[in-house]
Amino acid sequence: MLGPDTVSFLTDLAANNNRDWFKGNEARYKQDFKLAADVFGQGLAAELGEATNTDLTYKVFRIHRDVRFSKDKTPYNTHLRVFAAVPGAAPDYPKWMAGLEQDRLVVGVGSFGFAKETLVRYRDMIDGAGGDELAEILSAQMAGGVRLGAPDLKRVPKPYDADHRHGDLLRCKGLTAWIDHKDHAIALGDNGPQQVAASLLNLRPIYNWLAALTA
Repeated sequence: MLGPDTVSFLTDLAANNNRDWFKGNEARYKQDFKLAADVFGQGLAAELGEATNTDLTYKVFRIHRDVRFSKDKTPYNTHLRVFAAVPGAAPDYPKWMAGLEQDRLVVGVGSFGFAKETLVRYRDMIDGAGGDELAEILSAQMAGGVRLGAPDLKRVPKPYDADHRHGDLLRCKGLTAWIDHKDHAIALGDNGPQQVAASLLNLRPIYNWLAALTA
């Protein structure tokens, strides 16, 4: 499971983000990051699957950064990212996501980018009653502290009016919603998967709307 040693490893890695340090601490990486993340991910997928009556798989994002097109050439991510998803679903089907950082935990649901056909369907829905439904869901969620991912476009796309009632949603090419925890305590220890799943399930109305869109 994730624990204080996981956080300590990420903190030390942030201060020593180079291959020599990583090689010298590979045993810590395997035990405190890789193994701990796999156990946590498996538990999180099981907890969410049981709560939603859905078979879910999990994925832990690689610690190695893709630096080919980045000005930042530091080789390693200094956070841990896990998601749970329906196996075999379309790539833009919503996912349950959790991110352990050095000082906090972020959990979320959604899709970072809709497929072309899904985006057309999404905009049609936002222009109609589906948009009113989603706006009501998001309003209630945001009142409870949920944060939405920033829109992808600066302007409302044509042919929709610039002052469309759901202009902010039309500017999105994907949709994500997040809960920011002030620390990472709920993710640590044997109860971590259960507690993180409970936090994620607060976002279930958004997940369900997106699942219906992309099914």
